[in-house]
Amino acid sequence: MNRSTSKIQPAMMATYRKKWAGLIFMMAVGLLLTACSKEKEKPANVPQPKCLEYIRQDKSVTLLAKALERLQLDGDILYQQASPTTIFAPTDAAFTSAGLDRAAIERMDTDSLRRLVYAHVLQGRLGSGTVAGFFKLNAICLNKGYQPVLSRNYYGIFLNGNRSQEINELGDGIVHKINGVAFPGDRTLWETIRTHEQLGMLTAAIEMTDVLGSQFRESIKEALTKGDLQPGPYDNTVLAPTDAAFKALGYETVDDLRGISVAELGLLMDSHILSGNQYTADFIGGALFIGRGIKEYQSAPNGLEFSTSRNITHPRIIQSNIKASNGVLHLVDQIILP
Repeated sequence: MNRSTSKIQPAMMATYRKKWAGLIFMMAVGLLLTACSKEKEKPANVPQPKCLEYIRQDKSVTLLAKALERLQLDGDILYQQASPTTIFAPTDAAFTSAGLDRAAIERMDTDSLRRLVYAHVLQGRLGSGTVAGFFKLNAICLNKGYQPVLSRNYYGIFLNGNRSQEINELGDGIVHKINGVAFPGDRTLWETIRTHEQLGMLTAAIEMTDVLGSQFRESIKEALTKGDLQPGPYDNTVLAPTDAAFKALGYETVDDLRGISVAELGLLMDSHILSGNQYTADFIGGALFIGRGIKEYQSAPNGLEFSTSRNITHPRIIQSNIKASNGVLHLVDQIILP
């Protein structure tokens, strides 16, 4: 290395250091200016809209908004005193699926509409950020004398088994959009079954087994008649085969059922009854549950199908979470064989 080269290298190094120092300084200034500009772009701290305002403006819950308009909920003292509240808002699709379009809501008498809507309005802020852990509890709603079942598991938050699809934190509470209507269920399981248009054969079969009741064991009809609006020890869940399910197995009329002995028919009906309030939310992910006939069933991950020991194909729930005053009813597409 000659002397001229050795003199040039320190000079070049000094130049490089100055350039790098200048570049780093400019980057730091840029970051500072960027940070300042982002801070200035933040919106002002304005109040959140209230629950009823949000519902009136949302295009996916217009049928609920119509019901609230009829009831004038914003002027209801009971609602005002309950604040903050959590409203589980069925979407328009949920109302329509339940047979409640705009005309039906307008025709419904005020007391019935109030019982239905108030069953969806719970006291307190009940959201994913305010209630921790998994639970299943009887909640307090505006519908006095009735307690809906609020639950939370790995798959979300549910009201009477109806899943919350969207949670909105608002100024005076929380609004959940749910995928079903959580009917309060003011009739017993037996009344619900015998008045359902698709359960005529099931009604007849249960009535035929009523003679099996004794001092040691109540009949199925007695078990489905007990209970009140408060969830309690007499609650049951019925997997109710439709008339079409009976027909698929060769039982087209009530007279066809008379060919089965009462004892066998009793065992058959026992296979369709579970203890407690069991919603589809409890079946999601795969759960083991036991029927009144001491039969074990395994639900599928979707919570709508389940395996049994004798059915070749899996029975499927085709209409779910029908609330009664003393339990829950699910319509199924097959008779569950004992």
